[in-house]
Amino acid sequence: MATAQQSPLKDLGLPSWLDSLLQPGVGNGVFITLKASLVLLICVLLVMCCYIDDPDVAFHLKVFTSMAVILLAIVVWFINEFGAQLRSGGNVGNTKRD
Repeated sequence: MATAQQSPLKDLGLPSWLDSLLQPGVGNGVFITLKASLVLLICVLLVMCCYIDDPDVAFHLKVFTSMAVILLAIVVWFINEFGAQLRSGGNVGNTKRD
């Protein structure tokens, strides 16, 4: 069984961002990839909104674009709150509610 010190991925010479994605747990690489993919999705949808003239399709593109913008805002807010909780030394995920 491989331990964290003897990871089989160390010998592959992967870039640091890809190596952090392949490690167990959720690191900064996952959050950066999620935010980048949402920003690129919004850019593609905005370009499609500019070039598509069919009113039915344009309506759906506008709705989908607004949903993607709201999702990006929620993801950024969640990541910031999660990071603030970790920086303050709080116990994330194991809170007991009475």
